[in-house]
Amino acid sequence: MFAADMALPPPPFFVAPPPPLSTWTGPYVGAQVGGGWDPTGGYNTNCGDACTSASGTITGVLGGLQVGYNYQFRAIVVGAEADFSASGLHGSYPALDGIDTLTTSVNYFGTLTGKLGTVLGSALLYGKGGAA
Repeated sequence: MFAADMALPPPPFFVAPPPPLSTWTGPYVGAQVGGGWDPTGGYNTNCGDACTSASGTITGVLGGLQVGYNYQFRAIVVGAEADFSASGLHGSYPALDGIDTLTTSVNYFGTLTGKLGTVLGSALLYGKGGAA
């Protein structure tokens, strides 16, 4: 046999590289929209207890932006997040004197929170807490 008569070896079997491991490290930006309500009633400090009402609800739509950063080491993720929301929460309450009506509104609010979580496969299970 001559070299030209020899069969070519089979092509190597192609093995796709494994997918990269997911990581939760890095910055992120997001938006939120939703609704809110507070069924606890209103309180006006300008006229003392005479204007306090225990009935009434404030309701409305709110939405805003958030920005944060996570850092993952092994299966643990720590992070921080800040957000700012505009709000259309408003309501009216009857005063206890039976004559006046109290109004209240929340025009905007923000939060600053810390995050601690664990990676479960490609999901992140976390808890967060902070200040508004």
